[in-house]
Amino acid sequence: MPHLAARRETVPTERAAPEPASPGGGRRRFLGGCLAGALLAAVPFIWMLGAGRLELTQRHPLGAFYDTQAASLLDLHWDVPTGSLGVEAFVVGGKSYQYQGPFPALLRLPVVAVTDRFDGRLTQLSMLAAFAVTMVFVSRLSWQVRRLLGPGGPVTPGEAVAAGGFILLLGTGSSLMFLAGQAYIFHEAILWGVAWALAAYDSLVRHLSERSPRALALAGVFASLALLTRASVGLGPVMALAAVVGLRSFMALRARRRPDWRELLGPAAACLLPLVLYAYVNHAKFGTLFSVPVSAQVASRTDPARADFLRENGDSFFGLRYLPTTALQYLRPDALTFERQFPFVDFPPLAESVGEVRFDRIDRASSVPATMGWMVLLGVIGVTAVVRRRAGRTRTAAAALGPPLAGALLGSAVILPYGYIAQRYLADFIPLLVVSSLAGLHHVSSRVRSGAPGAGVLAAALVLVALAGVYVNFALGLRYQRQYGFVPERVRAELIAWQLDVDGMLPGDQAPRLRSIATARALPRSAEEGDLVAVGRCAGLYQFDGDIWRPVERTNATGRFRLALRLTDPAPNARYELVGGGSGGDRRSLSVAPGPNGRVAFVFTSTGSRVVVGNAYKIDPDEPFVFEVVMDRRLNQLSVVSDGRTLLGSLYAARDDRLQVATLIPGDLVNRPLATPVCDELVGRR
Repeated sequence: MPHLAARRETVPTERAAPEPASPGGGRRRFLGGCLAGALLAAVPFIWMLGAGRLELTQRHPLGAFYDTQAASLLDLHWDVPTGSLGVEAFVVGGKSYQYQGPFPALLRLPVVAVTDRFDGRLTQLSMLAAFAVTMVFVSRLSWQVRRLLGPGGPVTPGEAVAAGGFILLLGTGSSLMFLAGQAYIFHEAILWGVAWALAAYDSLVRHLSERSPRALALAGVFASLALLTRASVGLGPVMALAAVVGLRSFMALRARRRPDWRELLGPAAACLLPLVLYAYVNHAKFGTLFSVPVSAQVASRTDPARADFLRENGDSFFGLRYLPTTALQYLRPDALTFERQFPFVDFPPLAESVGEVRFDRIDRASSVPATMGWMVLLGVIGVTAVVRRRAGRTRTAAAALGPPLAGALLGSAVILPYGYIAQRYLADFIPLLVVSSLAGLHHVSSRVRSGAPGAGVLAAALVLVALAGVYVNFALGLRYQRQYGFVPERVRAELIAWQLDVDGMLPGDQAPRLRSIATARALPRSAEEGDLVAVGRCAGLYQFDGDIWRPVERTNATGRFRLALRLTDPAPNARYELVGGGSGGDRRSLSVAPGPNGRVAFVFTSTGSRVVVGNAYKIDPDEPFVFEVVMDRRLNQLSVVSDGRTLLGSLYAARDDRLQVATLIPGDLVNRPLATPVCDELVGRR
């Protein structure tokens, strides 16, 4: 028996001690609390996801990429139609490829195979599904950590409330809430990457605590899905599985015995599976196993600043030179500013590069402590509890949680030496924060239940910090959704309207500052962030976002038209003017050109023979075709948009605002009125 005893000492995990029977079903009560927390968290998440509307099939300018990829996969190839990805496309061998992982596209296959009606409309539903998957696996992981570090025994109502509260706070007081604010490809990829990474950690903890082969296989599958969605987050579970292989080998060698291949084969296979799948997909697209040819991206070829950046950094976005700046920005505790206008919290000033290192882009970003401080505090408590290696439950917890914590740490660190700073990258830290803070949650819960001195005060302080985190993430998500990101005029105007409403309820003047009411040829070159300019008698309202002027409300007088078109027996190869203006050297015209099979294309012409032809689009001849035209000389913007789909887009230049809607057209063309309620209220307050 000495040999058997020695062998048991070399195994890095132990089966968790069975818990006493729990009257009424402790696991059921615990997971019921988690379910309640998830349902409560889903309400604000869905509100943010729909930009205040209960409509989760809205289009986004960058929301159709995965649908395009799914359609290509149905035809058994990875390349997508030229031009379908814009500047995000990677052109290799004359073909265009999407660099994002394929899982969200695979998810769309059943819909895309049947209809194209929902092309560009599935992003919000996909993100909601990712949110649900996250809630499920965090709840499962929470129960396992409770078994490892919690108080044991029956689950009390207080514990169920604490478990549900954690889930509620994760959904509302973390970067998940910020991601919901922009339903487009980048946020969708991060949400699914986080979801599958947490699923992989849940399965790995189950395997390490129970020695379950099925759980190990699931860990490999979930790690593959994470890596095939977002490589940085997905690398974490892969490294965690590699850590299991290394740890078991080390323990065997320390015991002076040959490693048992049966202990290593399973985790090694689970580790290799995602790497092999990733290498296959990457090679099929780019001809390389793991690297991505960033110089082949259209943006790298068309943007001089991007091209210069890549030349300076050896055609790579990664480098240790970026680490001081990114680490300082993402880990500083004071990365917030406070404003006099609702929602009162805003992003800090843009990060300053340490050592004047050149970044591809430095966008608005807060930090992990400033937005998820409650998880940081719980995580420190949890890691401290795990590393205190003692006999019994804590030793088992260290063996089961150690590899996931190490993998999640490495997965989070991938984003640090990256030459691009953005708020969305804070979500890469969520798997690490979840695993560590769950350990802290159940350690604190155990101390509260045992009546340890100061435990109740600590729990109350954590709740207060968490509530602050909820508001901060809501405020930043709202700001980015309605002021800084891809913001429709309606959404931007709503935020200003809310600010005016809040101003009416609070003492003092909290209203946005209206700089001028004048007919100006150009918008002011200098302004403070948030300043508003009204043109004429509310012909248009614009806001400065700290970088450029953005539209809030526009009318025909500033180049915006909402039109309803019905063509009746159009002549073949004809072109009918819809909106035109100017004369002589400043003549410009937007026309519609009917084509075969009920399709039309919009055509812009201007003096000097400049012609811009938009994408062909099929319209129903029996229904009015509603679309929006923008010919805004102040923003140099020309666009035709219908139902969130851009049918024509280009730069626009003109010397005046004189535009008229045409009347000579075979059919009906109705110019629908445009109101400016926000501008009217601001002017009325002056």
